[in-house]
Amino acid sequence: VGTLGLGGMGAASFYAMVGMNAMMGTTLRAPLAALIALLEMTADPNVILPGMVAVAGAEGVAWLVVGKDSVFTRLLAARERSLTAISQ
Repeated sequence: VGTLGLGGMGAASFYAMVGMNAMMGTTLRAPLAALIALLEMTADPNVILPGMVAVAGAEGVAWLVVGKDSVFTRLLAARERSLTAISQ
């Protein structure tokens, strides 16, 4: 597999890392944390722009499908708990 000019990272590993970034950022509702994790794992600043595009697209789809709540907020709601009750 050829490289995409990303520090010798092959195409398959590049797409896997960008996909992981989008999944993490959207699931946690923390896109910046996902981008920092992507940068730390690859040590290549050229992967940030594709990661930003992927996480922005995933956030947009999640916003339309799920709404503004994160997975953790939904789990708490399913257990009939709220974030305000936990913080008190």
